Amino acid sequence: MASQWAVPSADLADGTWTNQAGNGANLFASVDEAEAAISDVDHLVSSENPVDDTCRLSLSAIGAPAAGTVRIKIRAKRDRLENYWFTWSPVVGATSYVLQVGPSTGTYTTFTKDVGNVTAYGLYLASGTYYSRMVPQGAGSATAERMHVVP
Repeated sequence: MASQWAVPSADLADGTWTNQAGNGANLFASVDEAEAAISDVDHLVSSENPVDDTCRLSLSAIGAPAAGTVRIKIRAKRDRLENYWFTWSPVVGATSYVLQVGPSTGTYTTFTKDVGNVTAYGLYLASGTYYSRMVPQGAGSATAERMHVVP
């Protein structure tokens, strides 16, 4: 039997994994390329601390393999990420803070999350320029946007 190519066809367990856009649903659709169309543009990303974090995908059907060795190819990559810390001053009356981070001014697509009642939060980021602001919940208003350069 000739080589066969199975591609991810459904999510079985997503854990806290996301796709390249930060979406945690239908992860298989981000990595279901045919062999001739493999790309690093769309991919899956593990959580910030992926210990015991599982992502399981089912594969499309293939014919019964011939007797002998069966080989499965997977591709994995570890990006060089830096643990970059964002800090801010406390706001009287705030119950928590939403940290917003993005690749350009006014665009917070890299990270937007209520990080709790803290005044510092670390993110693993690739080298580059990022823009951030912090939005206190329950009191005050958003901080002025700041630029950050991650080496």
